[in-house]
Amino acid sequence: MRKIGLFLLFIGFVMVSCSSDDSSESGKVEVKLKYEDFVDKKMNQVLTEEFGMDIYPGDTPPVIEGSFVASPFFCKKSNFPDFSEGLNFGSTDLTFFNQNNLVQSIDFNSLLTYNPGFNGKLERWDGKGCFISGAANKFSVVFHTEGSLEVGNGVSAWYKNLVAVSGELVVDELGKVKGIANFQLASVMLDDFGDPHGILVAVGMGRLWTDDYAERK
Repeated sequence: MRKIGLFLLFIGFVMVSCSSDDSSESGKVEVKLKYEDFVDKKMNQVLTEEFGMDIYPGDTPPVIEGSFVASPFFCKKSNFPDFSEGLNFGSTDLTFFNQNNLVQSIDFNSLLTYNPGFNGKLERWDGKGCFISGAANKFSVVFHTEGSLEVGNGVSAWYKNLVAVSGELVVDELGKVKGIANFQLASVMLDDFGDPHGILVAVGMGRLWTDDYAERK
């Protein structure tokens, strides 16, 4: 009887262990993101001091899921000698999705369609597991992304950059999202993979773009 009891006890232990493993598989513990996971002191200096960008702290950002368009898309500041300051680059479409305020995470993608004066360039950015912060109607999103720049004739460049987005969510009296006021978007080159076509800014260099109001699509 004692052997049977021990055997049943062992069976019970195995069953508990398996169910425990199953629950850990289905309910993965997500780690809360931090600003410092994406932005070191040097990059923070570029964003906040060189660009003068607003980075909003806080762990209760507004829900910004959805698509927005910033147009005109003016280059306000560069941290290198740049003919682009003050110019309208064109129009950028941005989409935020999968927002999770428990871990302060959100996903992002965008497409920048350049004005004809820039020879019809297209630039795409995608970011998963981005950090989002803020409170009330103000928010900031920061992340590292793999971007691509297409300049026509089959020429394109790939790179990694730091992207930061900030703004103030605008909602109507019914709580419907209308757009983003004081929209700011910055990009700083992290890795140009050798820039074989010589069409990218140097590593550590970047720009800040702004739009008074990015409209909800």
